[in-house]
Amino acid sequence: MGPAINTTLAESSPFVTPGDDFLLFILHSCGGDGRGCGSGDAQWGNRQENCGAVMESTMKIFWCLLVCSFAINSESTLADPSFEGKYFSQTPPGMTAKKFAPGIISTIYHEHSSPVYSPDGKEMFYTLSHEHGHALMYLRMENGQWSIPKTALFSGEFSDDKAHFSADGKRLYFSSKRPIDGLTEEENKLRGWVYRDWYIDKINDEWPRTATLNLDGNMTQTLSGTIYGNKLSDIDDPYSNRISYQTLTNGTYSEPVIMSDDINSGRLNYFGFVAPDESYLLFYALGRPEMADDTMSIFISFRSPDGVWGKSISLGEPVNYDGGTSRFPRISPDGKYLFFNWQKDDDNQNRELTLVEKSFVANEPYIGNGDIYWISSEIIEQLRHTNEQ
Repeated sequence: MGPAINTTLAESSPFVTPGDDFLLFILHSCGGDGRGCGSGDAQWGNRQENCGAVMESTMKIFWCLLVCSFAINSESTLADPSFEGKYFSQTPPGMTAKKFAPGIISTIYHEHSSPVYSPDGKEMFYTLSHEHGHALMYLRMENGQWSIPKTALFSGEFSDDKAHFSADGKRLYFSSKRPIDGLTEEENKLRGWVYRDWYIDKINDEWPRTATLNLDGNMTQTLSGTIYGNKLSDIDDPYSNRISYQTLTNGTYSEPVIMSDDINSGRLNYFGFVAPDESYLLFYALGRPEMADDTMSIFISFRSPDGVWGKSISLGEPVNYDGGTSRFPRISPDGKYLFFNWQKDDDNQNRELTLVEKSFVANEPYIGNGDIYWISSEIIEQLRHTNEQ
């Protein structure tokens, strides 16, 4: 069955589930932390750490039950053209928003982010909701083909969200509800709703298990060194979230500067994306004065040559819609596309599961209507032109 199944370790007891959807088998000598269970890329099939490892004390052997997420009668494998290229062989969108990589990235489950590409475009993270919070999903491109999405090695135990790469791609920032060392269990529970800022550094071209608390906050750095993000002005008040920035002078960052009342006029205000040259800022908000209370929409503010941020402009009907939720704006690394997340009703749940969706079942993902969409970044240039008139 090829190197995806028959590795240098010992495999035994294969079993195909009724319907020929999954192959279950036992892998011997997985390695103490279970990483041998599904850590490698496969030509077809995606091994997952589905049930953990049980140590047999005398033999010092770990037995792992693996689920190989492949459909024997399906062509939807890593060799499928739909996994090829930076954008999964899709026809690029024009000025009409399209669902991104349906059945692979945008699934029957609830995606809670936009895709976050590494600077070289060969890695991707996005957030998938499950019954206990959120998990970061990870894909890697090898020889022009993407791996099947799987939960990142460092994610899944606690609720993790909102990842983004450093400029060199060697560090990943994200938000998490994981407990903080040094605090009591009661102290960690007291503010359990708070997503704190963490980062993880790549080691030997892999993302390890252990993350570090990021006391500086998960801010996005621009070419000038200025960083943008969100700050809670009151740690006990989730509605005190404000978009802010910090400038860099002689290697030292300023205190956070809260952006204008116009940008922060919503009941909730969230940073989304800032252009590397700081020419524009994308953000999303709930409960702005010009919006219905139940509407979350994406806005843009353009920065003038003298450094003044202009009045916020809604991205309008191609992206926003009354009574709906549009959020998580992000520009692709090549600058050609705007990604965002739409939470809207569609027929997503009235169909058969795809190969990728079947591979997620063991992780108890939340079935919902949050999906990732993309549209040409020309929408920004059109709004810039309108803003300049």
